[in-house]
Amino acid sequence: MIGRITTNGVLSEYPLAHNTSPFGITAGPDGNVWFTEYASAGKIGEITPQGTITGITAGPDGNIWFTCTGAIGAYRLG
Repeated sequence: MIGRITTNGVLSEYPLAHNTSPFGITAGPDGNVWFTEYASAGKIGEITPQGTITGITAGPDGNIWFTCTGAIGAYRLG
């Protein structure tokens, strides 16, 4: 589960698939939150400000950036 708390103290929770562990969360320039699903999921996802969760997608430049837990560095697909 990923949670969000506003500066006014309003809490929102976003459930993820069973047997996943969110890791490496960051805000994107488009207002979406990007995260990795560690453990058995092995996915990259995003949450929109409205709470919609989707999988990995290309950036505006056509590239996809991600980190690999346990490895050194970041990677770019594209």
